[in-house]
Amino acid sequence: MSDAQTPVIFFAGIILENRDGHVLMMRRANTGFADGQWSLPGGRVDPGELAVQAAAREANEEVAADVQVNDLRTVHVINKVGEKGEPIVGWYFHTRWEGPVRNAETHRCSELSWTHPRTLAQDTEETDRAALTAWLRGETTGWL
Repeated sequence: MSDAQTPVIFFAGIILENRDGHVLMMRRANTGFADGQWSLPGGRVDPGELAVQAAAREANEEVAADVQVNDLRTVHVINKVGEKGEPIVGWYFHTRWEGPVRNAETHRCSELSWTHPRTLAQDTEETDRAALTAWLRGETTGWL
């Protein structure tokens, strides 16, 4: 075992589900990670922030959805090892969403789409795909 600690990447994702059972997906652009792929709104948890707070913040920053922390429920936690060996933990939350959304980060997202979670695009980011699949099955933990 090494004395060096590898920083953990900790992120929060949010599943916004509309009344038709579709989830909001965004096509990533100019982020340096999974550009061109579809993903859920979300991002890294900031220091001093709870994962649930990060999910609400990211929903507001990315898609202008004023999600309240108390409306979010944990639906899945995923663990994987990144390309450089770094541990990655993703905490996914769900809420029903009837409010408006818009692409609030046009420099990092090229488009938004309400998509049925059982018919995801082939180019859906793998971690989000795994989390959505697990959510549909009722599985709360997983790894890649």
